[in-house]
Amino acid sequence: MEFQFLRKDKAYTYLDMHADSFEEEKAQLQAQGWELAEEIEAKDKKDAIEQYKSRHTNFAAKAAAIGAAIGFFGS
Repeated sequence: MEFQFLRKDKAYTYLDMHADSFEEEKAQLQAQGWELAEEIEAKDKKDAIEQYKSRHTNFAAKAAAIGAAIGFFGS
């Protein structure tokens, strides 16, 4: 299965890319300010959500650690 993730501020949502209503729902969300984030191929929606959270949680944690290190060594 393929899922299109979208984000707005710190929130996210996803759409099944093979659903008949995919293009219409995607257009509606984009009109509301949601941005395309990434496509994820997964066995089911639970797996897709776990992959998305894992990728974005790890990125945020790494960015915070780098920011803290720069602040520590930069002072």
